[in-house]
Amino acid sequence: MQNILQDLKRAEKNHNIFVSWQEELVLRQQARNIKPNQVVFNSLAEIDFLCRSWYFSGQMWRFLSSLYENMSNHLAIEWLKSQPLSVLKDFLFYIKWIVMQKNVPSNNLLFLIHIFNPEWAEHFIPLIEQLDLEQSTTILEKTANQKLRELLNLKIKTLNAERSDELYGIVPDQVNYQPGNFLFKDRQHHLIQTALAINKLFSLQYESADLQYFMQLADAVDNLQQSGLIKDAYTLLIKINELYKEKGRFPETHDDHLFYKRTKSLLNKVLPFIALLCARSDPYSYANACLQLHFPELAESNSALTYLKLYSLIQENFLASIEILDPRIFLECRKLSLSRKNESFLLDALDESEFSVKLMPHMLSIIESRIPSLPHESLILLELLLLMVKLQKILDFPADKMASLYQQLWDWIPSRLIINPNVLSILGPLIAKPIFNKWVRINELQNFYQVNQITQDLITRPELFRNPKDDLRRQILFGIIMEV
Repeated sequence: MQNILQDLKRAEKNHNIFVSWQEELVLRQQARNIKPNQVVFNSLAEIDFLCRSWYFSGQMWRFLSSLYENMSNHLAIEWLKSQPLSVLKDFLFYIKWIVMQKNVPSNNLLFLIHIFNPEWAEHFIPLIEQLDLEQSTTILEKTANQKLRELLNLKIKTLNAERSDELYGIVPDQVNYQPGNFLFKDRQHHLIQTALAINKLFSLQYESADLQYFMQLADAVDNLQQSGLIKDAYTLLIKINELYKEKGRFPETHDDHLFYKRTKSLLNKVLPFIALLCARSDPYSYANACLQLHFPELAESNSALTYLKLYSLIQENFLASIEILDPRIFLECRKLSLSRKNESFLLDALDESEFSVKLMPHMLSIIESRIPSLPHESLILLELLLLMVKLQKILDFPADKMASLYQQLWDWIPSRLIINPNVLSILGPLIAKPIFNKWVRINELQNFYQVNQITQDLITRPELFRNPKDDLRRQILFGIIMEV
């Protein structure tokens, strides 16, 4: 570019205007081979020359791109402000397109403050309408122009209203994180931040997304799962996998491996528990069908579903009139212990002799450690221990500790799957009175709202759910809304 400019200066010194003009035509042709991002403006004359070379020769977008890349240069701003309205309109249209296509950092748009003209404000509106909340707020904080502030404030007001609708009327900056809110303190904060992250990620153009983009979406799935929105987490995970396949997967084998490793880990957290909620009679078949439908590439290598077969056998044993352990449970535990090296404790637990008192703390420790990563296995192991308590194979054990693990799971997913009359009848007489009374209250509320629509109480007696001392009712409301 510098060589072209030097030749241009020599051509301009030629007193023969026709020769000078012919020489410039040649230089313009050479300039059209230069990439816009390789140009750095050093003078107004240079910008004029590029304008003649590109803007008026069918390569307007190349010139506007070069102009945008140099907007941190006062020469570019000075040149643009001196141009007719038609040039400014083209430039604003180009910036609007850039903002729509890319996640432009807010600081890269501060030049709008310098080129804004109140007399031409109407031509800035289409661009301002494409700004996000962060971009609008950043520009607003830096400008003193009253008309520009008016337009930005209007945009921010609109964005806040849209965000409030997306978050069911909750505006993050105005949330009062005090006990007695509709949702619980940690869960509420977690859900709002996750919703904002998902909205921001899906507003980007995923065609150019990298591994980090998909990993951030995976983090959102994890947050939804931890917050108890397990069905939403699974729906989002399906969507992410579809987007990933549409994109054509990553050419780098390492990135592809990392993505599917993360996907498999999340599936193990989410899908088996959904199967327990949706198909208690045969959760294994349900989960396997879901895998084949949405994640066939992970179906063969997934071993986290095997515990679901054990769950079905345990529930059958609970309903059976015979007071012995179903031999099929022993066989299923044997399969698990052989296929997974860390499951040898299962065979020890089902030994024909009396259950070992020493083994119980070890099993409870395993159950607690798996709640964050494999919550369905924690619940199924608790149900296995509960069955053994019923069959009197366990005679001396820390019942309160076992109850606390049931409670921990119920606080995460307030469902009859976890705390129900069966658990209360077997474990209730063995646990501390406060825990027992709490479980009685949970069963009463769950039974009541199973028969009566909770919406009736929400409409006619909303004060019940605002009572700061009635967290259990709000938890059950959360479970009903989440269909668990």
